[in-house]
Amino acid sequence: MILEVMSDSLLAGRSVVLRNVGTLDTYVKNAQRYRHPTTGQIRVASPKRHLRLVLSPKMRSRLRRRPK
Repeated sequence: MILEVMSDSLLAGRSVVLRNVGTLDTYVKNAQRYRHPTTGQIRVASPKRHLRLVLSPKMRSRLRRRPK
């Protein structure tokens, strides 16, 4: 249920804020050129949507602490 609401929001282009954890956001990665490994032919990958997690300052500081 919760994951469905989150995925619907992300698909609609809205951010999802997870309190004290971070923010999930989508972005579009531009088309990229690459070389096919077998044929050596240059190809173009179409633009794709990706997911990004930006950690909250509280979570970032907790992750940077040294373990006891």
